[in-house]
Amino acid sequence: MQEQITILALIVAALSLVATGIIYFRFCAVIQEKDRCLARILHDRDRIERELERVRIEKATIEKVLLSDLSKNTEISEQNNDKPIK
Repeated sequence: MQEQITILALIVAALSLVATGIIYFRFCAVIQEKDRCLARILHDRDRIERELERVRIEKATIEKVLLSDLSKNTEISEQNNDKPIK
């Protein structure tokens, strides 16, 4: 009877140890998934920031080109208005 109780106690202890190990490894997997998700979010945010910066630079460049062309056209039209018509 004493042997059966000892064996039963050892089985319960072993199963508790196995359950603790499973819980620990599952916890580690959850932490890794959280870190991957956080890294993906940061990567997406950085990608969007780079895209917005590129668009901002393109917009500024286009505005400069348009203003430059507009001022050239204005100068040309003013020069043409100053010339007498033949």
